[in-house]
Amino acid sequence: MTEDIDPNYIKSRLSYNPETGEFVWRFWDDDPVNWNKRFAGKVAGSFSTSGHRQIAINGCLYGAHRLAWVISYGVWPPEFIDHINGDPSDNRLINLRLATRTENMRNTGNYKSNTSGIKGVSFINRDQKWSADIRVNKRLISLGRFDNIEEARSAREAAEIKYFGGFRRTS
Repeated sequence: MTEDIDPNYIKSRLSYNPETGEFVWRFWDDDPVNWNKRFAGKVAGSFSTSGHRQIAINGCLYGAHRLAWVISYGVWPPEFIDHINGDPSDNRLINLRLATRTENMRNTGNYKSNTSGIKGVSFINRDQKWSADIRVNKRLISLGRFDNIEEARSAREAAEIKYFGGFRRTS
């Protein structure tokens, strides 16, 4: 994907509503092959398997969250765009923020293999204890072993606040 496409060109092709996060194709003056009859005024894009809306412009796929940034601010985002509430389909401008790769990863949900339902918390059969840990700057930090899951959850949440601040998953 090339992001050297002019933001003004994108604005000429798409309409973006920052309050709803919706993208709609604009009427094109050059109307290539009756494009306007088929697409003008309709919602743009489709969803990827990860739940992100993608929009094809000139044969290249772009994440709708990145296009929202371009249309709103007139420049391509330097790195990642994070969905604050963790919903990759929610492209309202209030839900988007610049992030580094690390910050973006901090705001992800549980892996499918997680059995505790709490990020960074697992049960250690050998000890019959709950373990909590957190990864910071590529280093795994053990937060301790606990008799119950609520103590492990509290330890993990306190560490997220300490190390991740606003980029922690709150839901």
